[in-house]
Amino acid sequence: MSDPYSDPELAFDSYDAEPVPGARARRRDLLVGRFMDEYLPAAVGVKILKATDRTAEEWLVAAKMIVAVDDPTPTVPGCWC
Repeated sequence: MSDPYSDPELAFDSYDAEPVPGARARRRDLLVGRFMDEYLPAAVGVKILKATDRTAEEWLVAAKMIVAVDDPTPTVPGCWC
């Protein structure tokens, strides 16, 4: 059985990671602001946020809210923002 985390063909087997083609966050500025100010400190912790130098887009990718830094297509959870 293949590992879904390392096999590119299985990369989007999780419903949460599915991109939603044609979708765009309605208010991207609001999404990024709320994500950075509310969600990340609660989910990851302030110490980790301060210890890393990721951009907002890199955090959105890490949280599976968008597909990639260079492809801001929202995933299923990213569409809820």
